[in-house]
Amino acid sequence: MTGHEFVIEGRPKTKEDWDQTYYNQRRDRLADSVADYLTCDSTDARQCYEEILSEVDSWIQYHRKGMDKATTLKSLLMGNREFEFDTSLDYITGLKTDRIFIQE
Repeated sequence: MTGHEFVIEGRPKTKEDWDQTYYNQRRDRLADSVADYLTCDSTDARQCYEEILSEVDSWIQYHRKGMDKATTLKSLLMGNREFEFDTSLDYITGLKTDRIFIQE
């Protein structure tokens, strides 16, 4: 046994090989998509353009939502919260003098 019995011939061996393989596969997927639009008789160039633009806009929206959520969480973690003191009658009359209730 040589220690290479389970290696598939032609399989990328280094990170650079994997990177190049992924680049080639990604480029092939793009080529397939473009070819699909260009060879379709019912799709014109304008529709291809608008659908690609719409897809990019979708990615922007998706990542903006995540960014907004993460920004809000960071703000909360840093202590930047809106709050109101509970001024209910029980607290004002002294029945709950051992606590201050904060509602966020």
